[in-house]
Amino acid sequence: MYGDDSSATRAHDSRFRAIFASSPECVKLIGRDYRLIDMNPAGLRMLDVEAVETVRGANILDLVEPSYRDAVFRGETRIIEFEVIGAAGRRRIMHQSAAPLFDPHDPTRVVEMIAVTRDITVQRAAEAELLRVRLAEELSRSKAQFLASIGHELKSPLDHIIGYTELLQEAAREQGRLSDASDHQHVLDAAHRLLYMISQLLDISQAGLGQHALRVEEWDIAALLHDAVEATRANDLNGNTIVIDAGEIRTPVACDGRKLDQALRRLLSNALKHTRNGLIRVRARIEHQAGGDWLVLDVIDNGVGVDPAIRTALFEPFPKEGLAGGLGLGLAVTRQLMRHAGGEALLVRSEPGNGAHFTLRLPVASPAQTAA
Repeated sequence: MYGDDSSATRAHDSRFRAIFASSPECVKLIGRDYRLIDMNPAGLRMLDVEAVETVRGANILDLVEPSYRDAVFRGETRIIEFEVIGAAGRRRIMHQSAAPLFDPHDPTRVVEMIAVTRDITVQRAAEAELLRVRLAEELSRSKAQFLASIGHELKSPLDHIIGYTELLQEAAREQGRLSDASDHQHVLDAAHRLLYMISQLLDISQAGLGQHALRVEEWDIAALLHDAVEATRANDLNGNTIVIDAGEIRTPVACDGRKLDQALRRLLSNALKHTRNGLIRVRARIEHQAGGDWLVLDVIDNGVGVDPAIRTALFEPFPKEGLAGGLGLGLAVTRQLMRHAGGEALLVRSEPGNGAHFTLRLPVASPAQTAA
């Protein structure tokens, strides 16, 4: 057959060469001495070489990462994955199907081997990234479950401590032991601070456990701002004034309003806590961007501002030692809520003594997405 010059044979060889040249996978022919006889353009690209003459005659085992060499070609049909190092030094993970070509006069003697190889480097990288994400999610859930368990176990005895201390304080006042009553108040203040931190920790664990599934609905933003402001204003002991500006938004907005409401209330509580006899402005607007519309809420106060020493850990649930006097866990919960909603929480500006400007950004869904 190899000496047949018939037109049928030439046509057959022409079709084979066309398939060989256009295949997106590496097709190579290897001699029994493991030296490369031929390779198609796709294979050359995988090896970062331009011409087959560059690698023709090369020992194919030299192209394979050393730890795989003993496992690649054994004169039998097999499927294997291995790593190659190209001329540019790039490593690629390959999936190969290889079959021996036997001597027609001796069926036991391998004369050549044909192999078809796919580059699966991107696929393996995607699988590794997916595994990493799944492990991170599982770790986050485990950590959240631990926090929730510890938080509930701490909260119950702490409530008992507060109740018993209040009884001791009441008895001390009735008996005129004002010094003892003052000491009891110190215990109560510390216990209430700890109880607040535990409540914030439980909020973080709730977010980490995925109990904030995305719920996109149409919301009246002006009403949402009003309700959040009125709810937090009732707890303001510092005599602040809150001003709302949502004049630009006159129609319902499709977003996860529940998370937005919770995040906004925490930002307002933070502003009220660190501002005395000051002004807090809450404003809303829609930003139009190439990728879609965003709802932007600003909370701006003229309070004490943020200490530069804690800005890097501002949204961290458990800041490093020395930063515990920061803004508490509320901002950490705020960021988690916004991330679950597909948005973000940012500190835009702050100067010690000149207030702070926080921003919440949330993507606005289209009517079709809302209906879905």
